[in-house]
Amino acid sequence: MPLVQLDFPNPLNTSVQVGDFAYFSNPIDYGTVGNPNGGEWASTTTPHLTSDQSDIIMIGEITTIIPWDGTVNSIICDMPQTLFNQYFSSIVAGGCVVTLVSAGATGGCANYTPAYGQPSITNPQPHPVGQYNSDTYGNSVPSGPWNGGPYIALHFFADNPSLSVNDYMLHNTTANVEPFISTSISSNWCLIDSSNPMYEAGYINHWTRRNPFIWSDTSSGTVSPSFNTLNGLINWFVVTYPSSGVVSGQSVTAQQLLGNMPGVPGGLAFRGGGPISGTYTSTTSTACTGGSFIMFSKDNKVNLSSGLGYYASATLRNDSPDKAELFNIGADIFESSK
Repeated sequence: MPLVQLDFPNPLNTSVQVGDFAYFSNPIDYGTVGNPNGGEWASTTTPHLTSDQSDIIMIGEITTIIPWDGTVNSIICDMPQTLFNQYFSSIVAGGCVVTLVSAGATGGCANYTPAYGQPSITNPQPHPVGQYNSDTYGNSVPSGPWNGGPYIALHFFADNPSLSVNDYMLHNTTANVEPFISTSISSNWCLIDSSNPMYEAGYINHWTRRNPFIWSDTSSGTVSPSFNTLNGLINWFVVTYPSSGVVSGQSVTAQQLLGNMPGVPGGLAFRGGGPISGTYTSTTSTACTGGSFIMFSKDNKVNLSSGLGYYASATLRNDSPDKAELFNIGADIFESSK
């Protein structure tokens, strides 16, 4: 049967143990239009979330519990195939998305949209990690931006080939100790607020831009026209190098654009771009969606009571090295017929 892993952002109660059964439901506001459990409540009454009993679906027996590591606690359930096929897609993770909201900008910074926090961008800019120049971001690999390691500005536009370099600016970090850093950074660079959730302490956080893309044909020394989008550059490949196999709409990786395009000599002529001058302030907007409600039950074989008989003897023993918890032991005694 399929093994389903559920991750929880908070520690699970110790009462959840291997052998328990997990269930889920997707509750809705009770007392609202469309709820099968009741009509619409008055506007002065606060609805609460509920599910009908028939909407509680078994996930399966817990086979493994992955301990809390400070970030996540997980369980792995053995879900019956028939339930998996019918209900697995209905298990909703939920969560919150933080979006940057522009509150004001001046200078060059007012002419661009931040690449991070825009819901219309399919592949948003990742978190910047300690970069030393204005052309890279998101680097967690100790190699130069053109050695294939870090996620550079080019990657962002390769992942979003229809976006124009004239429209977007990237969150970047620059080290304070670099010799090329001007002493007037704080007055002419468009800096990023320290309250920004993507702000990285210890570095100068600022907005940067790209120049239009140009392809240099190193075999003949010619240079292509400039292109504001990578789709424009790809369409130029289709016409200029028909034997390359490149077609319009084709997905091209950043590494290919660095000079590894099949059948196409050369590579990007320059990196271009740099810090933007001006000012920029922003606020954040957090949108949260509710996930499935997860619940647990014990196996009835260890929770039965009221056994029938004339005499009973019980021995309680735990020979497992795993932690176990005994909640209650009960017995009913009544006088039999004479």
